Amino acid sequence: MDLTTLGSGLHTPPMSNLQTFLTRIFALALLVTLAILALIVVQQIWHPLDPFINFINQDLDVAGSTLKSEVVGGITLGALAVFVILLLIPILTPGVNTRAFLTAFFRGILASSVYLATDFFYGKMENLGRFYLLAAMAGAIIVTFILVEIIVLSGRRMEQKSLRTDIMASIASGMAFSLIVKLTSFGWESFHRLWG
Repeated sequence: MDLTTLGSGLHTPPMSNLQTFLTRIFALALLVTLAILALIVVQQIWHPLDPFINFINQDLDVAGSTLKSEVVGGITLGALAVFVILLLIPILTPGVNTRAFLTAFFRGILASSVYLATDFFYGKMENLGRFYLLAAMAGAIIVTFILVEIIVLSGRRMEQKSLRTDIMASIASGMAFSLIVKLTSFGWESFHRLWG
């Protein structure tokens, strides 16, 4: 057995994997684009797809009205469908560790619950005045750490460190995402006021 060849196979550079993946994506996108362009040209000249398109449009109207219907609290069936699909794809994909995915998913739910509780507490204190705003900032941090520790210490001892790390990272990333959304919305509104 050639140990050099074996060793080189075990240490494949990450960039080569990335390049292979991007090459495949680009090739697939190119093939799909060419196929779509060919179908458009054929449709524009001979219109063979008119009956199929009319049938699909009728179904899409029904499906669209169904997906836009609210289940509860502004949550639509479409949003639930996207959530279920995004939840099932990793579970059914061979390249995903299902157990690790579900563990990370439930830890993310715990982190979201802690974030919502902290945000609710902060919002209530913020409405009481400037002094209470400073108290709310300190209180929100303290409440966050208390809730995190309650969740972590209620779990298995061997998993406490990783659980604490995941929850704190999820909370921080959730707050960062919230700030990014608000800044993007503010920038978009400012752009419209200036150039709209």
